[in-house]
Amino acid sequence: MRTLSLALIGMVAGPNAAAQILPAKVPGKQPEVVWAASIPAFGAGGMARFEAMTTDELIAQLPPATQEWRTEPETGWWKETPVAAEFQRRLNAGKLTNEQIGAALKACGMLRSTPYAFEGEDYHVWLRVPYWLENTEVTAQARLEHALLASAWSAGPIVIDGTGLPFQEESETFQKIGVIPPETTHIVFDVTVTPMKASQPLWKGEITLPVQVVKRTSPQPTDSPELRQAIANLQRGSLGIVGSPDSPFGLMSGLVERPLRSPLDNCYARRAVNLLKDGKVVQTFFLRDPSEISRNDVNWQNPLDERYFSDLASRKNLERYAVRVRGLPPAGFPRWPRTQYWNGEITMPITEVLDPATPAKE
Repeated sequence: MRTLSLALIGMVAGPNAAAQILPAKVPGKQPEVVWAASIPAFGAGGMARFEAMTTDELIAQLPPATQEWRTEPETGWWKETPVAAEFQRRLNAGKLTNEQIGAALKACGMLRSTPYAFEGEDYHVWLRVPYWLENTEVTAQARLEHALLASAWSAGPIVIDGTGLPFQEESETFQKIGVIPPETTHIVFDVTVTPMKASQPLWKGEITLPVQVVKRTSPQPTDSPELRQAIANLQRGSLGIVGSPDSPFGLMSGLVERPLRSPLDNCYARRAVNLLKDGKVVQTFFLRDPSEISRNDVNWQNPLDERYFSDLASRKNLERYAVRVRGLPPAGFPRWPRTQYWNGEITMPITEVLDPATPAKE
């Protein structure tokens, strides 16, 4: 299993880049977000546990595309999750059927979009190649008149932070397909997966995305226990102590991955995050919706005030700190169509917000 040092990754990607794992959806049960600090991705059982799984069991636990690498909480190292490593081993050994490859591509959300499209405006998709498909190109052609081709490629995860080059991320995560008819309820894509040095595709098949065309209006405020839990999941591990041992600094990262199939599918999640000390607000971070920010944005990381750095870096006096998260209306002109925004409020212990892979500093 390959590993990368967290020191460089933390400086570039932030303490919570790609922190969630979401199991595939199974009939009759809605999947829940499970965080890297608690998943059995590392530790007990070692690789033998995953080698003993059936392929269907592996597919059900595959992380979302481009989230196959994450920090190991116990060591702070950037590692490929064992479930992805074992699935890739079987793929490279030719042990997977065409149906299993297709099921894995759908389960990891390689091709996705929002459940709504605005009438008369271009429909876009997110298309990224999972890293168990190294040196591979993927194309997706919608079965719509005049639809543009979506494409993506992967040379593997060894690009600083495991998410690919910034320009690649920017171009592949928001690809224009075109204006879709008002009566559209779903879009079928013909998808081709081709290794870069191969003469024949590895997989060809269909992926269908549901969509409803609506008029653009101001998103409506909403709140629920399920949304509050989803927001709490976004914030977990978002505050990290990064940099070199001789020059550490604190960052509140706004760059987190929106989970697959969650209450946030149709809900903007722009937030004001208050750092509380003894119940009083001492610093406020404004975080954009996770789908509306990338590494090309200059403000995706927010420095922690040095007055509170010592306590949080050393894990001292943590009982005096907490974080309050408030929902805000989306700012400007959001790229992705959603009809609601979260306007609730939650308070979290600072221990839940600190990156679990960040070692305590004396």
